[in-house]
Amino acid sequence: MASRKTVLSCLVSLGISLSDLSVCASDDASVVREQEFSTIKKAYFKCVLSSHPDKGGDPALFREQQASWDIIRELKDKRKVHPTGFTFYFGAAGSSESRDQREAGFRPSWEYFQAASQEATPPYLVELAKSGRSECKADPKSAACKHGFAPQIEQGEIRFGSLVEETGTYSRFRHLKCFRVPAAIWLALPDPETCSDASLFKAAITSLQQVGMCGFTELPSESQDKVVAYFMDKSNYARLTKNSKAFNPNQMATTSYSSSSHAATYLNPSGPHSSSSQALVHPVSSSTFVLPRPGLQGAPEGCLAGKTFVLTGVFPEVGGGCGLELGKARVRGMIESFGGKVTGSVSGRTDFLCVGKAPGAVKVSQATTKNVPMVSVQNIKQCLEGGGGVASLSGVAPVQITSYSDGYRGSE
Repeated sequence: MASRKTVLSCLVSLGISLSDLSVCASDDASVVREQEFSTIKKAYFKCVLSSHPDKGGDPALFREQQASWDIIRELKDKRKVHPTGFTFYFGAAGSSESRDQREAGFRPSWEYFQAASQEATPPYLVELAKSGRSECKADPKSAACKHGFAPQIEQGEIRFGSLVEETGTYSRFRHLKCFRVPAAIWLALPDPETCSDASLFKAAITSLQQVGMCGFTELPSESQDKVVAYFMDKSNYARLTKNSKAFNPNQMATTSYSSSSHAATYLNPSGPHSSSSQALVHPVSSSTFVLPRPGLQGAPEGCLAGKTFVLTGVFPEVGGGCGLELGKARVRGMIESFGGKVTGSVSGRTDFLCVGKAPGAVKVSQATTKNVPMVSVQNIKQCLEGGGGVASLSGVAPVQITSYSDGYRGSE
């Protein structure tokens, strides 16, 4: 039975308010839409982890939240979000979208949602090969494809790639028939031994878009059918092991991470528009970086109240996320836990630019022009735990930078 929902009602059912989206700020509208979608995605996972029937939740509420997410995801996936972003729908009735409710007889497990909630970017990509130059990487120890195909993936052939977290891009492409469907995907699908309905599999695979994988809805219908048929064969599934990502939900929950002992060191600045765009690579040490927490280790509560920060670069010493979002969510959470505010762009109201590895040249240039102090996450940690708070942060030596990010998906 089809349900008629507005975009606004979908947002509200996921617990999203206008104030939740208003914190997303940038001069680039596409960046704002990405930030807003990320906020909605986090709210969705929070909702379904609470309402999931596996944990005693309300099945009807769970299905409503799933249907709302499907509509939001499809708007984003099909590039139909209003140019000004999701905040538009709070000022209008909201376009009406229809979608069949998900089949009540099947739902992904709670463990799947818990694991998927840790992924800022879909870990897998399916697409048609853009050229005939890529090679199948199903067997990295051999120059030939392990299924006996030609090593090259022909132009227009279906291929699967894996996310490279350091760059936010996809590589290690494989032929469709060489792709071992990981637990992170097949846990969200019906069991092929008890379900032979291709339409249910297709709906489940579509629901993975922007979560477990991306690219499926952009494939031609004929190619989608091939992927569905492949996913309906259980012999193509990777084995579930103790190290399977989908069954390691606490992997990203700790606040202690391996860290580079030089992660905040940038040598001899050559200016915001240096021709070098290579990310600095530092040796990993055995030390750990633990995010400060209010009231612990001498860090006073509320000591960043009234101060506005902007983040640029990535923060591998903190972990979490990938691409240009590596570590940002956790640094943002740390600042906000002490009463500070984090915005998306440098302005006259910005108090500090928190600079990570491979920062964006534009933000660095804007901070320099506006005399905004540039600090590292290590500087913030030392000042907070030293008890000096924001007053001592204002006196730290400025961060020096030699290399800048090329940007990722239009943001920095």
